[in-house]
Amino acid sequence: MYPLFVTLRSEDKPIRGLEPELQWGQGEDGRFASLVTHLRALMDKGLTSVMLFGVVEDKDARGSMADDDTTPVIKCTRALRQALPELLVACDVCMCEYTDHGHCGILRDVDGEQVLDNARTVERLSSIALAYAKAGAHMVCPSDMMDNRIGAIRKTFNENGFEHVSIMAYTSKKASVMYAPFRDAVESTFQGDRKRYQHPVGSTSHAELAFERDVQQGADSVIVKPSLFYSDIVARFAAKKTVPVVCYLVSGEYKMVKDYGDSTNSLEAVAQLTDKIVATGNAIRELKAAKDAANADKIAAQVQTLLALKAQFKELTGADYAPPQAAKKPKAETAPAADGDAPKSKNQLKKEKKLAEQAAKKAAGGAKAGKQAGKQKQKKAKPSESAKPADSAALPSDVDLLLRQAEFQHQVLSSGAAAGAQVVTPWDVEAEDGVDYDKLVEQFGSTKIPPEMVERMERLTGHKAHRYLRRGYFFSHRDLDVILDAYEKGEKFFLYTGRGPSSGSLHMGHLIPFTFTAWLQKVFDVPLVIQLTNDEKFLFKDQTLEESEVMAWENAKDIIACGFDVKKTFIFANTDYIKEMYPQILKVQKCVTYNQVRGIFGFTGSDNIGKSAFPAIQAVPSFSETFPVVLGGRKGLRCLIPHAIDQDPYFRMTRDVAPRIGYLKPASMHSKFFPALQGSTTKMSASKASTTIYISDSPEDIANKIKKYAFSGGGETKADHEKYGANLEADIPYQYLSFMLEDDEELDRIGREYGAGRMMSGEVKQKLIDVMAEYTLDFQKRRAAITDDLVSEFMSVRPLEF
Repeated sequence: MYPLFVTLRSEDKPIRGLEPELQWGQGEDGRFASLVTHLRALMDKGLTSVMLFGVVEDKDARGSMADDDTTPVIKCTRALRQALPELLVACDVCMCEYTDHGHCGILRDVDGEQVLDNARTVERLSSIALAYAKAGAHMVCPSDMMDNRIGAIRKTFNENGFEHVSIMAYTSKKASVMYAPFRDAVESTFQGDRKRYQHPVGSTSHAELAFERDVQQGADSVIVKPSLFYSDIVARFAAKKTVPVVCYLVSGEYKMVKDYGDSTNSLEAVAQLTDKIVATGNAIRELKAAKDAANADKIAAQVQTLLALKAQFKELTGADYAPPQAAKKPKAETAPAADGDAPKSKNQLKKEKKLAEQAAKKAAGGAKAGKQAGKQKQKKAKPSESAKPADSAALPSDVDLLLRQAEFQHQVLSSGAAAGAQVVTPWDVEAEDGVDYDKLVEQFGSTKIPPEMVERMERLTGHKAHRYLRRGYFFSHRDLDVILDAYEKGEKFFLYTGRGPSSGSLHMGHLIPFTFTAWLQKVFDVPLVIQLTNDEKFLFKDQTLEESEVMAWENAKDIIACGFDVKKTFIFANTDYIKEMYPQILKVQKCVTYNQVRGIFGFTGSDNIGKSAFPAIQAVPSFSETFPVVLGGRKGLRCLIPHAIDQDPYFRMTRDVAPRIGYLKPASMHSKFFPALQGSTTKMSASKASTTIYISDSPEDIANKIKKYAFSGGGETKADHEKYGANLEADIPYQYLSFMLEDDEELDRIGREYGAGRMMSGEVKQKLIDVMAEYTLDFQKRRAAITDDLVSEFMSVRPLEF
């Protein structure tokens, strides 16, 4: 059964992370012609069934588009039944693809917290399943994991004349990060977890109870999902011999297996290609052995095929093809000659002659030869001017660390069921139990910022440490001590930070590095460069250059409103400043191989080449030599980069390259993530607009988002909360207050009262609403005063004052 993602768009669209799979568009005529053509070819190879998942843009609290007559699943079901009547069509029944909160059902408020309403959800799911049956689905597949939904759907089918429609029940569905690529595929807004209604990772009893219930209520087959890691549950279900057991290879498992197959280290892929090369080579030799002039064209064609295969081998492995070494055969004993002496081969005779000549030479001038040999040994070889160290040198330690990190992340994604699994890359942050920053420090090889270093910064600057430092939100560093040592000696340094413009307004998480950098600029009185990576968003996102340029300009106004000094700050868009950067970019690119960049950032063969070139562009603002006018021609000026820790791979690569091209390594300060409203399993993201707080939001918008989406660490009931208190580490409103509230004593008071259960979740949410509303209104006033002329001044190439 082939899972398919269908949309109302006219065109097909690649699914990031699941390449070469597509979101299938309905086409201009709404008949899903490209999908029908694709499936017809697969049916010729044996495909018999598909499962449809909908991808919609209009999402709301009840998932209205799930059973709307114009929803893509219903339209596609009708199209496939008409065009491919022999194909079995199954439809996924769930609400997560269609709700604006991303949960699998309807939510209700309990003491200020949003929880699932099982009864209303089951009623809604029955309606959705009936709509799919009416559209012509042979089978429905409820994947929501609500209690008793199988019985309700079967009852609805029986009452409406659809007894013949099968129900494939998701009976064992574990909470897992293995579903992450699926969320991208259906463009889900979800960022929390579903542990309250999906089964615990280590439990089998939940699965067995669900099996008995689902079969009793009318399930025709049951699914185990994910399946690769739960073969024990598959075996338990199969042993009952009541209904068919289906193993669902979920998106994360598919990606894990596919990435292995696509990887340069894939033994299977290399072996298959090697077999083709050997077979083609043998075919050429056979044609040549025939010594038939008529074979000339065939030989030429086979040679071209062989060359193409070898080029493919090099692209896959990064090395030239070398024929497999045949196993050495034991030397056959030769029959003795008639006179009793064994005959000697030509090679043996040559070897004996050479040994005799060497012995004679040694006897004639051994001492002289020994002396000359000693001189030869001491003489150093002259280095080649044409050598390419970047291609041939062993990987330095920093790059080794990067490659280990990439491998670690791949292993974590592949073992998503493991407790505490987390993936942190420049593009994705997923952590089942919240981000473990201690683990990141160990994994990335950085150093924690100790209290003594914070005190030293206060002593050197004469200013109280920023609340992000006091509260440990900037928690890790590389060479910050080197920067402070240089500053104490009277040496200047410059700051560098950046922004990838992917939305018209910054959200609260974006402000963390900018507000902190503005504080650093003020207290250290140093220049700053701010990079707007409009090229990156064009390369990595579904965004035009024109859109990126407009967003960059608007984002520049947001950034300026953070309080930067125009006399000491240069803001630049990459497409505008590329001429000045390009010589430095070339130096970095020459020192980093494609295999290194692929290993560090996880690029695949389906990624455009611009992605592989981009890391060098983000690297070079770390060097003062990139800004000959802006920094007054100062060479060797040290650089400090405040940034979120997910950007660290870029700057570890930069630190590896810097000494190889004669530049100083940049220093870094790493911040924690501003968590998503739904929980600390991931960071706030501009790609989830409905659950993201933007600095352009009105107080009403802020209040609505916090009340609706903010994950509470309070008790399930008022009695539980008063008895056990709140979990402050999990509570998002309290976490946001710790970012936003300047008053340490007030924050401590809220933490004590709320943690002890004397303060309710609603009170903490209201406090956060008040603080955020006041902050954003003040910010919006400052932002409104930013003119286009002022932006142009910040972005003009001119010497900064320092």
